[in-house]
Amino acid sequence: MGAAFGLFTAGIDPNITGTETPTVKLVAKEMKVRTVSYAKNFAVLGAMFAGTECLIESVSVHLAATLLLHHKIISPLNCY
Repeated sequence: MGAAFGLFTAGIDPNITGTETPTVKLVAKEMKVRTVSYAKNFAVLGAMFAGTECLIESVSVHLAATLLLHHKIISPLNCY
């Protein structure tokens, strides 16, 4: 998805500097650099989101299990 955003933005806003006219090779190189950059940023953002969500879920499950078992609200051994 990040690569698609990078490719899209590079096509709309070419960021080629210099006085010479942009060639197909320069435009393709700039599109590749921006696509890879956006893809890496999107991957880092996704990893941060997934890691945070996993941490929150792990802590909440651990706390719920601790509260249920230690405070004898529900005991798994004498449910019936």
